[in-house]
Amino acid sequence: MENVVKCMIEEHAQLVVRTQALHDYVYSEKSDNDNKVEFANKCIQLTAMKKYEEALRARLENQGIEITDDGEYYEKVASIAKVVTSSESVKQDNTHPIKEDE
Repeated sequence: MENVVKCMIEEHAQLVVRTQALHDYVYSEKSDNDNKVEFANKCIQLTAMKKYEEALRARLENQGIEITDDGEYYEKVASIAKVVTSSESVKQDNTHPIKEDE
């Protein structure tokens, strides 16, 4: 895994934690003490943080990194695929190869 991808994973993980903390604050009774301008600015910041998280998630997915709902990161290293040669074709049910001249 490239160093830049490792840095993006770390940045994404930290951003998720900070976003959740701000979300919890904004929707708690503690935010009732904020003046209207400060509260509005925190709401704008929260929206921007969520958009940034979406952008980082997309960039990570483009690098083959999967992020699970429980916050784990996995790197796709390979896919298993059936190889069909030019002298064979596969039936619709994919059970038996059929030679083209039959």
